[in-house]
Amino acid sequence: MIYAQWALGQIGDTAIMIEKVAPFLRQQLTELEKCELIDMVDDAACAVPVSQRYGQRVRTLKQRLGLQVD
Repeated sequence: MIYAQWALGQIGDTAIMIEKVAPFLRQQLTELEKCELIDMVDDAACAVPVSQRYGQRVRTLKQRLGLQVD
């Protein structure tokens, strides 16, 4: 989480953030942890207004993590 906060401060664009971080997460996380990460993203999105590209970004994250995309 600390790395994600630092990276977001360095890179303001979500698409670039996903591109940079997803390969590391894909290797390090189990399938369950990847699903939990997506759940955390969804929970966080419920707490704030999201952009119109939110769904697209989550699909991209799922793809890059190697998860099945809806």
